[in-house]
Amino acid sequence: MTTPAVTDMGTPTATPPTVRGAVVLLSAQAVAAAAITIFLVYEDLTVGGASQRLAWAVTGTAVVIGALLVLLARSVARYRRWARDIAVALNLTFLAPAYYMIVGELAWLGVIVGLICLATIAMLVAPPTNRAVGEAGFSL
Repeated sequence: MTTPAVTDMGTPTATPPTVRGAVVLLSAQAVAAAAITIFLVYEDLTVGGASQRLAWAVTGTAVVIGALLVLLARSVARYRRWARDIAVALNLTFLAPAYYMIVGELAWLGVIVGLICLATIAMLVAPPTNRAVGEAGFSL
């Protein structure tokens, strides 16, 4: 159940578009993480090698990131301040690989990842989002 933002009179207001946009982008990132996880599982099962343990560790990391993104999207939709803060930090972390994709051989993908991360951060720190999260207060 989404906690609606309230006005000075105590009446609920509509969810700010910045919150909806951030939830959509976080959900898209979760879908991308799921697709990467499926690819990694396929690779782990079909490609033999000496570093299977490391390969499964990378796959496990992708699973954890995907699950975290789903949790963050759901919690941001419910105006959870902690989720917004973690989502900003996670998207800042995603900018580093995006940079190395840009200077490496996957410039087109790095630009897309970087722009999605920057758009997500912008929506999460926008004033309407701050007001909505601030009015909802701190809750788990």
